[in-house]
Amino acid sequence: MREKLSKRGFEPEIVAKVLARLKELRLIDDQKYAADYVAYRSRTSPLGPQYLRVKLLQKGIVNEMAANASAMDPESELELANILAQKKLKLLHSTSPPERSIKLARYLISRGFRQATVYQVINSISF
Repeated sequence: MREKLSKRGFEPEIVAKVLARLKELRLIDDQKYAADYVAYRSRTSPLGPQYLRVKLLQKGIVNEMAANASAMDPESELELANILAQKKLKLLHSTSPPERSIKLARYLISRGFRQATVYQVINSISF
């Protein structure tokens, strides 16, 4: 919001007052936005914690807040990765088992899952 107002030529002190008032009215709440964003993405297009953290950082959320909002316990991350892996495997049925495991690992890593989680998923699937 600060960047947009500054780009439009508003004075820095005016921008500061507007942002303070919006925060006072709870119309700007980065922590709530981050939590809502993570919840929305979890429902619509599940992503791993690393990807979510990067997306929040790109949206201007501070590092600590982004890390907290995107944090997942290992069991939840593993469960989500398994769900995505099963969906992806349906598309990879025509590839050889070694190629399938490589493509699946790349897919899960690109979706923001930790390497340890990806290895657990790959090792639990029988190709």
